[in-house]
Amino acid sequence: MKKNLVVVAMAFVALFVSAQSVFAFGELGKAKDYVDVGMYSEAIDLLKAIVKESPKNAEAHFLLGKIYLDKGYSNFVEEFRAAVISDGSYRKKIGQEYFKAANQAGSCEKTFEYLVNAFDCDSSLANGMGSQILAFAERAKSKNSELALRFYDLASRHGASQREVAKGYLYLAANGYNTDELKAKAEAVLGKDTIEKIFAPTVVFKTEKPLTWDDAFDKEHGDIAVFDLAKYPLQRDDAIILTSIMSNGQPFSGQEIKIYRGKNFDPEWYVTEKGRFKETVNIDYSDNGYYVIRIYRKNIKVNVEVIRKSEPSKQLVANIN
Repeated sequence: MKKNLVVVAMAFVALFVSAQSVFAFGELGKAKDYVDVGMYSEAIDLLKAIVKESPKNAEAHFLLGKIYLDKGYSNFVEEFRAAVISDGSYRKKIGQEYFKAANQAGSCEKTFEYLVNAFDCDSSLANGMGSQILAFAERAKSKNSELALRFYDLASRHGASQREVAKGYLYLAANGYNTDELKAKAEAVLGKDTIEKIFAPTVVFKTEKPLTWDDAFDKEHGDIAVFDLAKYPLQRDDAIILTSIMSNGQPFSGQEIKIYRGKNFDPEWYVTEKGRFKETVNIDYSDNGYYVIRIYRKNIKVNVEVIRKSEPSKQLVANIN
């Protein structure tokens, strides 16, 4: 008797599951028909009913997610995730939907989001996409530097011309975005000379010949007044570059050369190696005094240059081949 009851129960379960499958299959077809004629609300209601009855119905979750994505609703991610949990093979189909959405998106932000999702679902979609991603970056660069950088990085990872990506980095750097970091990235591809031409500083002052002990106004101590601020007014972020060499080729000791920031400021001390000296003093304030170099040996020659950051040449950026 018990055995007969078990058989009956199993048959009932099988019949119930079969009925559910028939219901779901038929209703899925109806939902697709609704979508085909633009009756999205009816399709959504029907698909919701299906997933309520059959929570693991991957196709229903997928179709719901597709409608939500196409209509710009935010809950497409939840439905796509449920579809993949129910059936992992849906990951590639979802990637295709993201890819189509990326090409139809109304904003660069959405394009980037959908592309990343597409490549995450199906990495093969990124094959040969470098140039197209680069085109998205070019569209974004004048409006949203942060987004453009994300596009350039994405393009770099997916086969875009590294030279074109570097030019994009340089454009952003020239417009003041992440300048030092992007200059370094661009330099690795385009070369140091190109970067230096574009970001060439303005020379405020430069000695015509090396300064020596004989040029000192105080020959007892070797004090040389490089310039005064009345004639060469400095600005914050200017830089004084000292380049020196000892004629006997011996290293400086740190006691042999120093620079005063005006007559009432303590000097900065520097040590060099192999008889050559190059140091930059950054100007972080303005004063009305002299900048004085004090040399302690008569066989030291000093060149002095003051440079000021200038606006990078955006025309040179545009003309890079």
